[in-house]
Amino acid sequence: MRMKLSQGCITFFGLRDFNEFIRELNLMGRLELLRPIVDNAGKILFAEDQPVKQGALDKLIELEGQYQQQFAAKITDEVIREIAQLVAKRAVRSLEFPDGVVVRQLFEGTRHNYRSYILNAFGSKKLIMVLYKMSHEKPDLFDYLAGFGLLCLGIVLPLSTHVRMIHRYSFLAGICADIGLMDTDYWKAPLEKYSMQVKAAERSARYVEGMSLPAVVPAAIRKHVLNPLDPPPVEEEDLDSLPGDLIDEEREVGGDDLLPLQKSGGDANLSDAELSEVLKEVLKIARFYYHVRHRCREKENYLKELIEKMAYNAARGFFSRKLVEPIIRRFRDYERSARFMMHIAEIERRCLRPPSAWAYPKPKATQILCRNREFDCPNILTGRDIHVMSDSEAFGWVGLNMEAGKYPKCTLEAELMKLSKEILK
Repeated sequence: MRMKLSQGCITFFGLRDFNEFIRELNLMGRLELLRPIVDNAGKILFAEDQPVKQGALDKLIELEGQYQQQFAAKITDEVIREIAQLVAKRAVRSLEFPDGVVVRQLFEGTRHNYRSYILNAFGSKKLIMVLYKMSHEKPDLFDYLAGFGLLCLGIVLPLSTHVRMIHRYSFLAGICADIGLMDTDYWKAPLEKYSMQVKAAERSARYVEGMSLPAVVPAAIRKHVLNPLDPPPVEEEDLDSLPGDLIDEEREVGGDDLLPLQKSGGDANLSDAELSEVLKEVLKIARFYYHVRHRCREKENYLKELIEKMAYNAARGFFSRKLVEPIIRRFRDYERSARFMMHIAEIERRCLRPPSAWAYPKPKATQILCRNREFDCPNILTGRDIHVMSDSEAFGWVGLNMEAGKYPKCTLEAELMKLSKEILK
């Protein structure tokens, strides 16, 4: 279906596409034209501002070739609601795709009315129309963006945040995170270079700023790119601005987050800056998932590696543990190994000269080496150097790598041995 978007209308350049649009959205007798249809002699065949009915379409079929086929469908509030419902339905369909196993597991058993969250997210007419056009002309891109939005929504579903519109905004941030790449092929595989990721995020943020969406959405998109070579502050334990306790979803949860919630003792309100920070963390985790899935696409089961790497880097401070913890619990088959990796990260963070402590080899680490060779550190074990034969990537590709060579051992290794014995009990 070929169409052109403009202010207040969608223009179709063929009667077949126009007819499909009417039937797809059940607009017969409700849709009007913004401009009249005239024949080659200038005679009006169908006037503007009149409901399009079956008889008029039959007449246009009979006269095909005698008029210019440009059908400017007027986008009224009624029409935009129908388009929004169709776009939301197509977005939810991404849950059924074979590669959506992680997203499905995040949604599984939820009592949230997530379909309502998704539908209510589409408050921007421009975004609705862009996504509708994309769903027809670039369905693979639409499915990718929808899948990213669902992943972001799935990350926050287990949180009883009581923050107004957090579910709507999380989905919006995800579905718009790469929308600025729609005229490129860059979205087909994760961008590896940090500088390219920053440019892509900026491009999408600017595009979203022209869609009359809440300012927290483009702000989160703009700053969500994780610099893999920039270690987080050692003292940062978690995203403390995220309110609410983690829940197991035993209770029924309301389906409409468009209305303000009554504030009770456990509720909390966030400023725009704080809410943007939460959305940024959600996007970082979702982006990490796509990078791991792409790198491990040839492996039969990449889920274990994904959960372990996500848990490890959350414990290191790169991701919010408050957001990652419920994800780990959803994948119980890998929870034990994920927790082991979190403990390893916690041991590494006890380093006196960070970021030097390096558990080796991951994920089944047996030793702690000093990556930066801090020989004057009191934790160094002298005379017990280890020769690493090949370069070692940071676990999960976040953080600094370790080159091949000789490295001293660290007394933190005793903590690792103690942990290993406890795990093996």
